[in-house]
Amino acid sequence: MQNSSGSLAIKLGSRDALRYIVRLCSQHTSIRTAFYSARCSGRLAIKLGSRVKHSIAGLCTERSFTTYFIFVSLLFLLAKPVQAIELSDLPKFRSLKVSEANIRSGPGTSFPVKWVYIKKHIVLEIVDAYDNWYKIRDEEGRSGWLHKSLVSRKRFFVVKVEGAKLYRNPNDNLITYFLEQGIRGKLKNCRDKWCKVTVGKESGWVLKSSIWGVYAHETF
Repeated sequence: MQNSSGSLAIKLGSRDALRYIVRLCSQHTSIRTAFYSARCSGRLAIKLGSRVKHSIAGLCTERSFTTYFIFVSLLFLLAKPVQAIELSDLPKFRSLKVSEANIRSGPGTSFPVKWVYIKKHIVLEIVDAYDNWYKIRDEEGRSGWLHKSLVSRKRFFVVKVEGAKLYRNPNDNLITYFLEQGIRGKLKNCRDKWCKVTVGKESGWVLKSSIWGVYAHETF
């Protein structure tokens, strides 16, 4: 997008996006050259924090106007995806919000469908993100891409061992139920090595090590 002075202005909205540009500059000589040329010529204005500006200035130390337009074209291609980079909090567990969802081979509707979920609250581990898409993995180890709008922050779990014990509370050894492998339930809260869960109409505590859908270090 051009402003009234004819300069090109691209706004990057996250720290990860800024780090991405810094890394990009440091890895490709032609891009370093093009960025510095554009920066020095005053024809390219990128809205970056001052700390990142200094980092880029230190990396991009060559001058050449021959690759300027190549870099501008590259920025147009990268600007939208870069804004969506949110890798700092991955991986994380979430769940499926809807009762039917297509899982694709790549981050976009142009990629073929690998399989279709036909049930809500399936436990999803989010391992990557690109633009408006999450790369997910399920309890069977399958991976694919799912649109972010279909993902819920609500937490569920799957029993991963046969005969997992449901305790009345984590402070005694009173077992109320034995849970079969594959049983699903809702996570209410987790602390230390325990999670409080609901399975059907029953509530109790299970060991984190007996379920899939929570990390050993998580507390919530």
